[in-house]
Amino acid sequence: MSTEYDYLFKLLLIGDSSVGKSCLLLRFADDAYIDSYISTIGVDFKIRTIELDGKTVKLQIWDTAGQERFRTITSSYYRGAHGIIIVYDCTEMESFNNVKQWLSEIDRYANDSVCKLLIGNKNDMVESKVVSTETGKALADELGIPFLETSAKDSINVEQAFLTIAGEIKKRLVYASTCLLIVYDCTEMESFNNVKQWLSEIDRYANDSVCKLLIGNKNDMVESKVVSTETGKALADELGIPFLETSAKDSINVEQAFLTIAGEIKKRMGSQPNANNTSASGTVQMKGQPILQNNGGCCSSS
Repeated sequence: MSTEYDYLFKLLLIGDSSVGKSCLLLRFADDAYIDSYISTIGVDFKIRTIELDGKTVKLQIWDTAGQERFRTITSSYYRGAHGIIIVYDCTEMESFNNVKQWLSEIDRYANDSVCKLLIGNKNDMVESKVVSTETGKALADELGIPFLETSAKDSINVEQAFLTIAGEIKKRLVYASTCLLIVYDCTEMESFNNVKQWLSEIDRYANDSVCKLLIGNKNDMVESKVVSTETGKALADELGIPFLETSAKDSINVEQAFLTIAGEIKKRMGSQPNANNTSASGTVQMKGQPILQNNGGCCSSS
């Protein structure tokens, strides 16, 4: 059975030991809760797929040990993380005071563009609460990151927390892009019809100067082709963007596609007054259909 998704995000849960990171993950991934405390040894992870703005997002969530002796192990998991959730315990002031130490870990090991979310957990324990909502929010505002209070036990704001960080990642990925390749499958009309949905994502999240290129892939599968070259080009002309048909399998026009978008970026940068001061950002590939994971590879006809 193939797994389908539009995005794959790696998330990290960090914070002091016993703040409830594992309970948050268990509640979100399995909708379960265990009252007894079992310390995480090294790292653990779970996967859950969610729907976000009409797109399927696969979340790979890593739960890290809070103890100092595991730091050398867990630090390697910061690399490649799209989002990091920093968790403190509303009933333990020390865990809140240690948030800035955890932020220094992020600065040291994670990439600069990583999204962050601050969570005050165990918000159900009202009588034991020592970190007020206002104090937590003030720190988050100082850091310029979102903030939520949660209860893994009572399932309060747990779903919202992961939806929030996923939404932040999605916005940042698209907005930070210098160029966007919108790819559809020449053998799948639905993927072509979905191009305009992807364009609405670009309009919603990307900066106005982003370069776009429309690509019809799997052009080698002539007998299965349902989206003609003329149809693809007509849409690209309507949008005022370049168009190419490619075959990753046969290496047709793949090099040309990236040279084309690079040329578009260069032209656009050259027309800007401060072009030499413009920093290059990443490229996000926008798929016309969910990415298919199967044994046949990315270009399999089966």
